[in-house]
Amino acid sequence: MSVFLQLFLFWWGKSHNITPSHVPAPLGQLPHPHGRKRAVICGISYRFSRHELKGCINDAKCMRHLLINKFKFAPDSILMLTEEETDPYRIPNKQNLRMALYWLVQGCTAGDSLVFHYSGHGSRQRNYNGDEVDGYDETLCPLDFETQGMIVDDEINATIVRPLPHGVKLHSIIDACHSGTVLDLPFLCRMNRSGQYVWEDHRPRSGLWKGTAGGEAISISGCDDDQTSADTSALKRQNSLEMSSCVVVSSPSSAHYVESLETEKVPRQMMSL
Repeated sequence: MSVFLQLFLFWWGKSHNITPSHVPAPLGQLPHPHGRKRAVICGISYRFSRHELKGCINDAKCMRHLLINKFKFAPDSILMLTEEETDPYRIPNKQNLRMALYWLVQGCTAGDSLVFHYSGHGSRQRNYNGDEVDGYDETLCPLDFETQGMIVDDEINATIVRPLPHGVKLHSIIDACHSGTVLDLPFLCRMNRSGQYVWEDHRPRSGLWKGTAGGEAISISGCDDDQTSADTSALKRQNSLEMSSCVVVSSPSSAHYVESLETEKVPRQMMSL
């Protein structure tokens, strides 16, 4: 399976004070945002439905283990959303996922490191405002998407990308179908058939701003916008989505990830990782 890397790093001199109107203000029982490292991890299996996936909760647990043991995230700075959670505010329905994304960026300041990991279904729908190169919005499918609807890339961008202030770094790992540009970042890096990385400009022709307020946002996805994902049992016979198993297994060294970016002819301000 191809892994598509979408990266945006652009230092913006002016502050874009954007407060998405769709984000709920109260945080319910979610922990108070604190610390220099913070993460939202969402794994949805859609149990007992025709959309059931076997590996997504496994993915979430693996990512939590990775962040705590490899990258030294404090356990109480990680917000888990899976069907196994007993707290009703941590069930991965649409409202809770929206609140979690808002929580992730709330009060972040220079030096903070944020992570958003999603393992579940993704989809796409026709775009009508002209801000998509391919004419489609990419979406995430929360647990109740059949009744409450999907979360569209425009909303994700407005919630966790545009508010990022100078000095804050966001890493997003999206293991879902049609997830190549689900954060709506302005620049896309994809591997061509000869194995070389090619940069694409995905800034909307309308001029609508899709970047940050000075921070850095990097998204790694398991599929291009027109591709689908699949389960794998590569990790000791435990089901897992294929891309997440690769992330966990390859985590001790990020050299290839860094080197592949540094060999590209892109502006230097886009190279810092």
